[in-house]
Amino acid sequence: MAALLPLVLSASLVVVAVVLSILACTVVAGSNVLPLFSLLLSFITPLPFLFFWRSESTFDDDGEINGFVVFLSGALAVSAPSLSIVLYHTGYSSLGAFLLSLGSQVTLLGAAAFLQSGERQDEEGNYDL
Repeated sequence: MAALLPLVLSASLVVVAVVLSILACTVVAGSNVLPLFSLLLSFITPLPFLFFWRSESTFDDDGEINGFVVFLSGALAVSAPSLSIVLYHTGYSSLGAFLLSLGSQVTLLGAAAFLQSGERQDEEGNYDL
């Protein structure tokens, strides 16, 4: 039961993040869909790790692909909140939509942190003597 707690908390935070992004789209006059692009960027951020990551246990010294994957994921992770800032700066979204979009980004970050803490607790629990 304790192993499911981080998964349930992170899933609920992802739902809250999606709701905040939808609210960010409705706050803007004319129901602008542009704040959803930052949510899309947040969801595709881990995809380079899933598709192109090579394990470090291989005997190849080819770390170029791993370096590119880290760079691409970092660029996607930075571009998601940056898109919200650019949309607010250019006037495509209001202050309320900007704050809701940033709140969505923070809750997605919290969901990732809950998942990561759940993995650490599972790893520590495997070493019973």
